[in-house]
Amino acid sequence: MTQLVASFQYGLNAAVGTAAQSKSFAYDEAQYVYSQSVVLSIGPFAGTMGTSTIGNGGEGIAYVPCYTQKQLRSITASKWGTGSGADSISVYLASAFAQAFGTATGASQLNAAVGTGTYYNTSTLQGTGVNVVTLLNGSATGIMFFATGQAGLSGTGSWNGGTAAPTSQVVQFDNGTFTVVVSNNQGTNSQTNYVFPVGPQGGLTVNPGDIIVVCKSATDTQNAYAVELEFTYTPGAYVTR
Repeated sequence: MTQLVASFQYGLNAAVGTAAQSKSFAYDEAQYVYSQSVVLSIGPFAGTMGTSTIGNGGEGIAYVPCYTQKQLRSITASKWGTGSGADSISVYLASAFAQAFGTATGASQLNAAVGTGTYYNTSTLQGTGVNVVTLLNGSATGIMFFATGQAGLSGTGSWNGGTAAPTSQVVQFDNGTFTVVVSNNQGTNSQTNYVFPVGPQGGLTVNPGDIIVVCKSATDTQNAYAVELEFTYTPGAYVTR
């Protein structure tokens, strides 16, 4: 029923046999959307990352590489641990592809020597840089926030010692309003009150070879977080029944 491509391709190209086929796992029917759930955990402490990396130095961090073009629809997180401090959860997109979110733009960082449709499973060529897309939700520190004393599932298996139930938070990208910041070697551009689209290509578009980065705030609270990322694959053009 579906067609699986052996390796992703970096460049976008409409010709048969090129990166347009990287929209794997999808049907030809526009109304069908194939979903994917990525579950991960972050924290409490992941070592010193340095100031030049994506995220904050010394925080729990997870990297999710993406094999095909797809849409990030939502993020869900719940707290684990009994630490009393507050945390924020941040989401970043690292992409060599051009980005455009209103005035938050970034040019393509793909290496000019790499033609569209080039397979990267055996290639050593890389991009000339990267666009880092930072998503902010009402604050300059992240996309969701867990307050001081907010309950979590404790290490003994009880619900915070029996005093309160843990809380899961959900942030939906489709039709959501965010501040988006795009930074690269050429500079930084931002857009406030950007509303992500809805529909088959709604949410945040992720391209082949892109990386989603999820991390907690830099201050180590000794809390960990269980996280689910919800993706959907966009309808394909070269997949037949």
